[in-house]
Amino acid sequence: MDSWCTNQCKKAGILYMHNIASNPFDANLKISEHLRAFRRTLPRNFAINTVHVVPTMALGAKLPAERVDVSITALRGQAVGVDATMSTIPDGRPEMAWDIVQELLNKCENRN
Repeated sequence: MDSWCTNQCKKAGILYMHNIASNPFDANLKISEHLRAFRRTLPRNFAINTVHVVPTMALGAKLPAERVDVSITALRGQAVGVDATMSTIPDGRPEMAWDIVQELLNKCENRN
């Protein structure tokens, strides 16, 4: 990675996928903790200007609607806390994954 970023990177983004079937109140699963760990591994000249959170659910996971709502609300609060944007839960269509990646790229392009 060091050889890829010899100068200050102009635009960079993180597509952060988070399984909402996990415990939404587990401190080890907070977005801020994951981003802090990720940033520590990056070269110093690498700047992240966009974080986009995508809530996911493990294939076959069956959660009551109430639990999904609680998890999404908790995740949305965490996303706001790290100045990130957030998608809806992907429905499994390949074109939705494409739309999410395009949304991240557009946000990177529009941020200074």
